[in-house]
Amino acid sequence: MVVRTDILRQNSKYLLPIAVLAAVCFNNWLLGPWLNHRLFVHNGSVSEFSSLDQPHYIIFRTLDIFSGLLSILLAILLSQYLNKRSSWRHILLWSLAILGLANVMDATFTLHCSETLDPNCTIPVSLSPGHFELPDHAYSSVVIAICYLVMPLAGFIYGRANRFHLLAGFSILAIAVAIASLVSASVGYLNNGSFSVRTSGLGQEVQMIVVGLWLVILVTDIYQRFRLSPEK
Repeated sequence: MVVRTDILRQNSKYLLPIAVLAAVCFNNWLLGPWLNHRLFVHNGSVSEFSSLDQPHYIIFRTLDIFSGLLSILLAILLSQYLNKRSSWRHILLWSLAILGLANVMDATFTLHCSETLDPNCTIPVSLSPGHFELPDHAYSSVVIAICYLVMPLAGFIYGRANRFHLLAGFSILAIAVAIASLVSASVGYLNNGSFSVRTSGLGQEVQMIVVGLWLVILVTDIYQRFRLSPEK
């Protein structure tokens, strides 16, 4: 037990760099002003940066895949440090891993064109009792949106129960942003009768920054706890 604790303590120094790198790659839209300024200033959705008709799309796709793989790796590593087992611990770790996998899938099944910039681009999205039609990209995007809410919810409950105060506190903000995003999408559906991939880029970007910061705070809180007094 002592040997295992020493190994975990030594390896814990890698957790924060991995989390920061995952968060930065996840927010690769920050490269938009330089790599695709036109789409950025037109407030295109984040997914459109990876559209096959956009410049440098391969860079955005590669970073999405890399951030997804790092999230999966981080979930596996964190499972060694969160020893106080509970249902919310499992939900926290699994939702992080699923987010990573969904991000990889999102980058694999990219949009074929940008509705924001191309007036001839049509990406059919229809959800109604009589008709159901979604592009492949939408399925992984829905999973990601669910993880945006489930992860901080699990983080808040688990963090509060185990005195991870920084994690629990910031999770409240992440939950509020996720709920606001879901409400906005629902209102848009009620007003237009359907969902659309042409959403506000700014809203997505704010949410992704919050998720990235949440991930870093999650690891920071765990690292500080383990460094000062390892969980038994």
